[in-house]
Amino acid sequence: MLVQSRRLFALPTLALVGALLVSACTGAAGPGASTAASASGTPVAGGTVTIPIGADPTLNPWSPNAFVESLFINRAIFEGLTKPGKDLAPAPDLAESWTIAPDGLSWTFKLRSGVKWSDGTLFSADDVAFTFNDVVLKP
Repeated sequence: MLVQSRRLFALPTLALVGALLVSACTGAAGPGASTAASASGTPVAGGTVTIPIGADPTLNPWSPNAFVESLFINRAIFEGLTKPGKDLAPAPDLAESWTIAPDGLSWTFKLRSGVKWSDGTLFSADDVAFTFNDVVLKP
């Protein structure tokens, strides 16, 4: 009796697993789905980008609770001293250039001139120091 009940359980289970595998491999797009590029492979203007996130994003770019989730949002609205370049090495952004002391303990940034905050105030080294000292270093 035990062997027969195992067979009765195994057969529907295998059928269900097989059906799930077949449906997962179809690759059919859902309703309303569109491709990101035309048939020729050239980019198409417009459309929607959906980015899945695992935590509630925050507008504090230094928040350790949702850093990865907030990265997409913060990169769109904030500029940093540097940004990832084409080869992912640091590239100039608000800093035109920088030098690293031989001991590696201090960095000197040459800030881009003419940068203004949304209220018209000029961006300065004091702003960088405030951000680093009062936002990054404070627990």
